[in-house]
Amino acid sequence: MPSPIRAVVVETTDPGPLTRFWSQLTGLPVTREHPDYASLRQPAGFFVEFVRVGEPKTVPNRVHLALRDPPRSTDPEGNEIVAG
Repeated sequence: MPSPIRAVVVETTDPGPLTRFWSQLTGLPVTREHPDYASLRQPAGFFVEFVRVGEPKTVPNRVHLALRDPPRSTDPEGNEIVAG
């Protein structure tokens, strides 16, 4: 039986700023913040956890979060509508 993803965990030396960066980028709210961890959560969905580790990374990232472009509004001729 398939199991849905519950959380993606990212190790970092400073969870707070990284969590706020991803919150602004994705629109996901920061649902908990502590010096050693912080979380983003989609309502009724998965968590993105940022957990403090003592050592800086020494190898390339092994997990990448792929984001979709936000939907764009266009007029009937296909021109992008930009809010002013």
